[in-house]
Amino acid sequence: MTKKAKIPLQKIEALKKRLQKLPIKNTAKSREEAVEVLASSFQDALEKGYTPKELRSIFAEEGVALPLSLLRKHVEEEQHIPLRKHAGTVEKAADKEANSPLGIIIKLDTPDEDL
Repeated sequence: MTKKAKIPLQKIEALKKRLQKLPIKNTAKSREEAVEVLASSFQDALEKGYTPKELRSIFAEEGVALPLSLLRKHVEEEQHIPLRKHAGTVEKAADKEANSPLGIIIKLDTPDEDL
């Protein structure tokens, strides 16, 4: 039989403390990931009337260079996706139906409870 090695409790505690103090190794994000992380704030700024070009300038002021094409791509994707339910209607997020040819409003004539 082989004898199992035993590790002193002091060493285990020292290792535990050292592991807990380790910094996050990779905190950098790609441009696409940055846009995803900032998506809700980005969308809020668009709803406040800022253009992607103006937002790109704000990003640049913070030292983050994002191509305008990436921001525009994000805007195009967002215009087709988010639908919110509000008291018997389904409408595009932030009332974009007035600004978009793809705007949708569906008024349901049957409450969800009766379905």
